[in-house]
Amino acid sequence: MLKHIGFYSHIPFSNKNNIYYAPSFIGKYLQKISNKSQLVIFGHLDKHNIEIYDYKFDSSNIRFINIGSKGHSLVRFFFGFKFLIKLNKEFSFLDYMIVRSPSPLSFWFRLFVKKKKLKFLLVADEKEGAINKIIFSPRDLFIKYFNYLSDVVLKFSLDSNMAFVNSKALYIKYSKFKPVLVSTSNLENSDFTNILNFAINTPVKLLYVGRIDLTKGILETLEAINILKNNNILCVYNIVGWDDKGDKNIKILKKRIRDLNLINEVIFSGKKQQGKELNSYYLNSDIFICASYHESMPRTIFECMANSTAVIATKVGSIPLELENNTNALLINPKKPSEIAKSVITLIDNFELRQKLIINAFNLAKSKTITHSINGLIKHLN
Repeated sequence: MLKHIGFYSHIPFSNKNNIYYAPSFIGKYLQKISNKSQLVIFGHLDKHNIEIYDYKFDSSNIRFINIGSKGHSLVRFFFGFKFLIKLNKEFSFLDYMIVRSPSPLSFWFRLFVKKKKLKFLLVADEKEGAINKIIFSPRDLFIKYFNYLSDVVLKFSLDSNMAFVNSKALYIKYSKFKPVLVSTSNLENSDFTNILNFAINTPVKLLYVGRIDLTKGILETLEAINILKNNNILCVYNIVGWDDKGDKNIKILKKRIRDLNLINEVIFSGKKQQGKELNSYYLNSDIFICASYHESMPRTIFECMANSTAVIATKVGSIPLELENNTNALLINPKKPSEIAKSVITLIDNFELRQKLIINAFNLAKSKTITHSINGLIKHLN
């Protein structure tokens, strides 16, 4: 008999003509869970930003419950009971309730859902986010300390055997709660390239995929490209993703691009749908650069590995716990443009190393498919 599983994420969903959509990175994951359970998705309905909701749900095993407009995080944090108080009957029918966290509502789910049913799926470290927060305004400073507070409240909400974590760094952080390590990768078998490509283009094609945020090391990557340009190594840097702060971060990046005279070297391609469309960007790139100041374990790293794109990544979060320097990636220190540039030169000049990294990375990605992810989650729920 299929389990009845509830799932909450602060990432909203949309409804178009009574068909529900979500961003593909979470939509695919939930669709797969529904293949093995009766899934009830509790979430916030977003009537704006429709373009980011690119994954259509088509499972008869999914039911959606709109718990209200997402609103401000402070409202959810301090008055979260307003979102959950009418849901006790729905919670009573569930075998398990999974809350994707951190979330301002995490603490309130702890109060409204029976302990034996409640599971937290921890996917990020708000304390690390606070430590690495870039401060431009009093609002940024407020967010920094709010993240510290949220991290403390989340720990207070946890109990033993209540948490799933999706990275080794989070497993270490929450070890006293006896968490279960699971993957949240969305890789399908169809995402893997049939032919590994070890060649490198001229100019070298560099890639970033994900949320456009300054803590992702995009500014440092621009500085590295400038270093390479001054050494007569030409690169094209494709930034694929979205700025969830309007165009605030993009404006800062574009100003720096003008200052460095890199207008012809940088492309903003916008958000691309996960799967065939996004895979084409991985396949057409030589090197994927993840220069983040902090991370859990980016899904994008395994996605590019599945498409024979060499990886340069910073030694933060779970990255050095999952990847091995000079074996399946080149690992560098954060905030070091010179190390990014040096690593790019290494991958250009050393064919044997590039080939080894791509082959080993491809094999590693094979163990990170969404089938492994969901089977691991369901196994521990059973």
